[in-house]
Amino acid sequence: MRVTSKNGVKKSVGQEQGIGAVRDLIFGEQMKEYEVRFSNLEMKLSNKMQKLNKKIEQLDKTLKMVDDINTKILKNKIDKQDLSEMFKKMSDKLSSI
Repeated sequence: MRVTSKNGVKKSVGQEQGIGAVRDLIFGEQMKEYEVRFSNLEMKLSNKMQKLNKKIEQLDKTLKMVDDINTKILKNKIDKQDLSEMFKKMSDKLSSI
């Protein structure tokens, strides 16, 4: 049985399999190395994404606190002690990021 390759040359199925085996012998180790490298990169990227998501969540909470403070200040329903406590909490949250 004859098979036409990508470059238009007709080869038998055995030749095509033989070429594949030779290709695996020549490039197999390199491909394994690339697979390991890509796997490591994927893992690092995933870890960084998780860390970024955590930081975004922390920043979102802090922004909500700031918004709450602004709302209370605007409504004049806050005294100085409450305000200083809120700012201390906000400062602690920001310093932990």
